[in-house]
Amino acid sequence: MRAPVQAAREFERRQPRRGRLRPAPLHPVLPGLACAALERAEPQITLRTLGEKLLALAADPELGTRGFSFTLDSHHERRELVAICRYLLSLGVLLRVAGDEDAFVSKVGDALYDVRRRALAGLLAAARGPSTWAPDQAPAGLDERLAALTEEFTPDSEEGRRTAMRHHLSRRLLDDPVVYLDELDDRPALRAYFQNQRGALAARLGEATGLHAEQRAEGLALVDESGDLTDVAMPAAGTASHVTLLVAEFLAGAGRAQPAAQVSEAAVREAVRGMIPEYGRYWAKAAREPGAETDLAENALARLAMLRLVRRDAGVVYPLPALARFALGEAELVARKRTVTKGAERAQDALF
Repeated sequence: MRAPVQAAREFERRQPRRGRLRPAPLHPVLPGLACAALERAEPQITLRTLGEKLLALAADPELGTRGFSFTLDSHHERRELVAICRYLLSLGVLLRVAGDEDAFVSKVGDALYDVRRRALAGLLAAARGPSTWAPDQAPAGLDERLAALTEEFTPDSEEGRRTAMRHHLSRRLLDDPVVYLDELDDRPALRAYFQNQRGALAARLGEATGLHAEQRAEGLALVDESGDLTDVAMPAAGTASHVTLLVAEFLAGAGRAQPAAQVSEAAVREAVRGMIPEYGRYWAKAAREPGAETDLAENALARLAMLRLVRRDAGVVYPLPALARFALGEAELVARKRTVTKGAERAQDALF
């Protein structure tokens, strides 16, 4: 879908809410299910009815086998549905007729919407629309459906293959925090194209999106300095983010001391335990309790893995090249030159 889950999170995050500590994390499946429910709905729909239709779609056994569940029983799940609706409102897919979403979250009210089908139909970004399949030829399983939606025709020509590689790399650069050259070793033609054209790719994508390119020998990253397109920011405020930054510096130091270093997760937990006496006074109280280093280290490693800064495998952490941007160098004190008038100099001498 063109409507990214990160944008829905950001829209919910900006809403003024009383007593709200933080937005509930949106499951990436939910926006698609909500749009599928709206596609089958009447021209008008209530928030409660949308929730019931979404529950029916979420009950698909194949989704359950992949660890997905959604019930609307809890407060945060109802807030997730409201976040999706508010984002669809901002896109013009829904038009509020009456009611209030906050009342639905509190189970004391509901909201009524008009469904704008033209805007809804424009959300699906697929090479081939689902309606083009004959009923007896439509893919049955979830994997087959996803493959059919994303399958693209590549012309059997040099220009067609170049265009396909350019599209593939552009999408990866926009979706992934960083693209490493060694990830393309199994596709030599794609790796060669990336090496030769990454400067031009970075320039075009940066101009179109406002992202800033970081080109290194190991790969390319498009950095979102504003944070508008990022759901996991680093650095950021809070205990978990501070611990993540410290763990990143610890792992970057290990990689700097020994290229291709590998660090056990137990060593990371021990490092976090050693950070508590020095930095614990800045953290939440729960982070200073005995045994807290286990959860702190796990959360930090999960964040770093999501940002493609480390790779985890069987209890071992492998620092990736982009992690070096968080390594701290030796502090260098530079004498500051000061220019003062004689009168100011005499005043400073008198004061100090």
